[in-house]
Amino acid sequence: MMATKQAALNAAVLMAFTSTPMPPLMRKTEEDDWSFLFPSEWKSADVPSPKARADAAYNQFQADLARLEVKYQAFNDAALAADATFPNNFGIWAHVPSLLECSVSV
Repeated sequence: MMATKQAALNAAVLMAFTSTPMPPLMRKTEEDDWSFLFPSEWKSADVPSPKARADAAYNQFQADLARLEVKYQAFNDAALAADATFPNNFGIWAHVPSLLECSVSV
């Protein structure tokens, strides 16, 4: 398979831009808290700021992720046990919230 130098450079640039670490989906530390991005001031005086509702939804989402994390951890611990039988002897790490990242692709 052959390509031009420009095609190779385009592919390399695309890989470089999309392979950088993205913010984690689940808040583990204060650095991972992206709620500061919610607008605290609204452009229209007639419409109340949605900041409080957005913060509540974000905190509920994080709590739901934490509960899901506990369920996956229990499943994975059971799957890795010496007495685990097929097909329940394979862990599920592809959906563990603490391992997932948020991203925007180009």
